[in-house]
Amino acid sequence: MKNKDVTFRLGELFCGPGGLALAAALVGERGVKSDDNRSFYINHLWGVDKDVDAIDTYKNNIVGRFGGEAICKDAFEFVNSMTDGQKSINAFAFGFPCNDFSSVGNQTGLGGKFGNLYQAGISVIKLTNPDWFVAENVSGINSADGGNAFKRILIDLANTGKGYNITPHLYKFEEYGVPQLRHRFIIVGIRKDLNRTFKVPVPTTQNLEMQIPVEKALEGISADCANHDFPRMSQSVVKRLQLTPPGKNAWFLDELLSMSPDERRKIIESLPWYKDVFKDMTDDDVCKMIMESKLNCKCARMSHIYRRLQGGLPSYTITGSGGGGTHVYHWCEHRALTNRERARIQTFPDWFKFSGSLEKVRKQIGMAVPTGGAIIIFESILKTFAGIQYDSIESNVDTSFLQSYVKTSINQKSSISKIRKDNIIELINNNCKFSYSDKVILKIKGFNNRSGIIYTIKDIDYHINLKDINLVLELFKNQQQITEDSLSTLLPNIFSSKVSSVKDYKEFFVIALFDELGIGKKCQPYPRKKIWALKPITEE
Repeated sequence: MKNKDVTFRLGELFCGPGGLALAAALVGERGVKSDDNRSFYINHLWGVDKDVDAIDTYKNNIVGRFGGEAICKDAFEFVNSMTDGQKSINAFAFGFPCNDFSSVGNQTGLGGKFGNLYQAGISVIKLTNPDWFVAENVSGINSADGGNAFKRILIDLANTGKGYNITPHLYKFEEYGVPQLRHRFIIVGIRKDLNRTFKVPVPTTQNLEMQIPVEKALEGISADCANHDFPRMSQSVVKRLQLTPPGKNAWFLDELLSMSPDERRKIIESLPWYKDVFKDMTDDDVCKMIMESKLNCKCARMSHIYRRLQGGLPSYTITGSGGGGTHVYHWCEHRALTNRERARIQTFPDWFKFSGSLEKVRKQIGMAVPTGGAIIIFESILKTFAGIQYDSIESNVDTSFLQSYVKTSINQKSSISKIRKDNIIELINNNCKFSYSDKVILKIKGFNNRSGIIYTIKDIDYHINLKDINLVLELFKNQQQITEDSLSTLLPNIFSSKVSSVKDYKEFFVIALFDELGIGKKCQPYPRKKIWALKPITEE
């Protein structure tokens, strides 16, 4: 009897413009053939993102070419309304938002506004039990919250649904044929009952001499190529770039000004555009130009501000956000890159057209996963299922802690019905108070028609339903940790109310209540952001 071919039906959350989807579609279209002559394919089913322009890009390029569905919707709204057809996926990808893990930000981790959005991906895995999944995030996730956030995510991914063998790895994409120093964690999970484990594919361009320089990556872009509009540059920025050698940034101008005239002249004469700009200028003229062009900034000096590329090396990391000076600058022309040039560096093909304004397109490109690097990962996944050996390396992430992890229950009080009315009455009789800060004190006042609890802040009454408290309890059981920010993000219908424009501190009230009832332990684990969290009393 002939063995049947295998087609993986892929769904994607936080899909952006489609970097991962394009890689999966290109690999999935040609497929991988096993030794027993079975073919393994990937078929795109759906992609979800709440960014209107990103979804329009996804629809035009991914759905329009490979089929499937592009859905503009909040991740949790989508999860809560998935149809049977959407649940029929057996492969899943999600690059959950990186804002709270990026080294550029405050790294508030799971306590930030976006930190717990990975739980939307967890929910999809629970609902669908896919054969495999791919999750992606920034390298900074490993250091957010002292590394605890990343461990928490790995634990949740390994233990969700039917359980998964996970292989996390920090990929340096310049070592996988991408003309860019872009380092990202990719987590591949394969369901445990399938008895397969993904191995990290060996780098294809590990040595510097093998890596693709940016000048080669940007060769031959047609003048009429989509998204190739040249940016307008002010004269002040042009002058600043004229003083900046390839590989240097805006802060080099301070160094240049402090040099002796001979040292400064040597640098100026080494510039490729010396004859066009500086040949007839005296040292006084150059110093005046430096004074007029340098940034007088007393804040943190980030290395990529007005930083030029080096044509003979891979680009530095293409980002999707940031104001003036963060747009990535050409190595020999006095301008920022075009969006098409950024897309080339992110290994998008020239036919891939982005929708939206210049800044919206820049954001989409900067937030995407490089298609060229992702292709290697998806090929390796198909080879794993086809039983084909491929060259691999050890993961650079220690996951030994997963072997001894035993999922703990938060307490014997597993539902709101176990929180007896007597417990609440006792808190009321004892005039129980919760201190949010020295100036903000919450006091339990009583029941509201037995359906909820009334508490007061500065003589103003607030109310929370018992059914809403139960929802928070279920969330805590699933996540092992909740914070004020995660509650307002994950349960906005409950935690978004204000009375007379005064904050109601409802998120903190529930956290403090659970602490008082012995369900969890309240704390402030994020020193950079003073928010309250609830963690399990016993956590291995």
